[in-house]
Amino acid sequence: MQKDRRTIRLLVWLMVSLIGFIYPFASVRADVTVGDSVVVLGADLTPSEKTKVLADMDVTEAELGEMTVVTVTNADEHAALDAYISPALIGKKALSSARVTFTDPGLGLVVETNNITHVTPTMYEQALITAGVKDARIFVTAPYPVSGTAALTGMLKAFEVGSGEVLNAERKDMAYAELATTTKLAETYGQEGISKLVSNLKAELAAGAFKSPSEIEAAIREQAASLGLTLSDQDVNVLKDLLTRLKDANIDWEGLKKELNKIKQATSDWLSQPETQSFLQKVWQGIQNFFTMLWDWLMSMMR
Repeated sequence: MQKDRRTIRLLVWLMVSLIGFIYPFASVRADVTVGDSVVVLGADLTPSEKTKVLADMDVTEAELGEMTVVTVTNADEHAALDAYISPALIGKKALSSARVTFTDPGLGLVVETNNITHVTPTMYEQALITAGVKDARIFVTAPYPVSGTAALTGMLKAFEVGSGEVLNAERKDMAYAELATTTKLAETYGQEGISKLVSNLKAELAAGAFKSPSEIEAAIREQAASLGLTLSDQDVNVLKDLLTRLKDANIDWEGLKKELNKIKQATSDWLSQPETQSFLQKVWQGIQNFFTMLWDWLMSMMR
């Protein structure tokens, strides 16, 4: 199931990339041209590590010279996250890097990851939406497997630099708190289940479903049960505190609800199209054929 989800995300990524390729300079968003990218690099990357992450991003040194480049330091990461995440988990080096590409208004967020172990694309998307980021495709990577908890710092910085928009400080702080909470809970209950749980609860919150802390707690228990998650009372309280803070924060919930729907609807609509289903079947058949041919070739070499 997880592999299927990653395949679907990759295909959605390719679809959005194709749109950006066909219309690279078709429109302008405020201070940024649609199709433009901002690259954020960890300050502690060695030259060889930098070369690797740029290759992962599909960026050459020549192209990098034409792009806006943002550097994020370990001090930046600790300043943003020490209140929520163990300093040991953040580490002593800034290695996580990302490419943020701006898309047409209305396309929503698409996040893809590489060498990130503790944070799923959905966790990043949810936190980014909380911070106020929208309409971008983001590729997050590292030179080798890292937790990825500190990568959000660089993504937010890159979005602000590239868009010319200063994100609301309270919303950014809530995004860090949200990512820290989901990452920690995922260690106990699994990434997929917690990602879905928080996504569902935020959708309810955006719809104005919660009027009191008791309603929030009831929704947490109900949603968790529907996903087969048995949360401890302590973890229910952790989520209740997070959702209460989100509810009381200075957030445009109507706008946030639209962004949440874009993530769900973009994938759902695309996958429901007969042409897409046919395409996915052809892709899967092609993969099967490739490995069949590879196996036959290997067996022939052993005869």
